[in-house]
Amino acid sequence: MSAFETPEEMKRVLTKMAELMQSDEAMLKASKGKNLTMSFEFPDLEVFFYTRFLDGKVEGGLGELEDAEIQLTMDSDIFDGMFTGKVNAAKAAMKGDLAFSGNVAAAMRLQSLMNDYQRVYLAAKSAALGPKG
Repeated sequence: MSAFETPEEMKRVLTKMAELMQSDEAMLKASKGKNLTMSFEFPDLEVFFYTRFLDGKVEGGLGELEDAEIQLTMDSDIFDGMFTGKVNAAKAAMKGDLAFSGNVAAAMRLQSLMNDYQRVYLAAKSAALGPKG
């Protein structure tokens, strides 16, 4: 079962997440010295999202990127579980619920941002969906 009732619902959360990331002090600080793009594909809802870390600047938004250094494919419930702390990413990958391709070393460097990603995602979900989020 999807964590979101419609693709539009997930898009609202991801759009808010991108907006919050761009001004989040911890994420901006963590992006210093990094030049990295990640793309996310959610086949269950046919939604695409990306984030870019550009040496002190963070960008994100809806859309598909062909040239991302890291590509992640998962259903929306796995993504929601990862960012709400209910799903372990490594276990999801081992079970085949999460497909990863690209620069493994770069992905490992982003592991330190997981708490910030989770914090920003939860704030975005709450702002976009209200109490049900």
